[in-house]
Amino acid sequence: MAEISARLKSVTPGAASQEFSLRRNQLGQLGFHVQHDGLITEVENFGYAWQTGLRQGSRLVEICKHPVTTLTHQQMVDLLKTSLTVTVTVIPPHPDGSPRQGCDTPSCNYTLGGGYDGDYENVNSEGE
Repeated sequence: MAEISARLKSVTPGAASQEFSLRRNQLGQLGFHVQHDGLITEVENFGYAWQTGLRQGSRLVEICKHPVTTLTHQQMVDLLKTSLTVTVTVIPPHPDGSPRQGCDTPSCNYTLGGGYDGDYENVNSEGE
């Protein structure tokens, strides 16, 4: 139990998750970009997602009640593009705007990688 507690504290020292119901703009977009690890890399300024409270640096935990940890990037994209009602649960960034990272204790095997520039809004639904 102590190891689980240490992992949780290293991932987030108590930030409450937030749930947002998002709507699409006139082009059918949600107004944000997400990496394969669930990191929100960009939010359209003053768009619907921004007005709802979604911010760059937030980390997706669930998309339409599906845990992000169980989804491939393509599955995340499909849920975001095809769901009629899109609800997301996120962990907000640190107060300085930097994203919360995975476990950083030496014995933790659950670190999050980076370096992926994909985002769902630039993925064409025809697979091109």
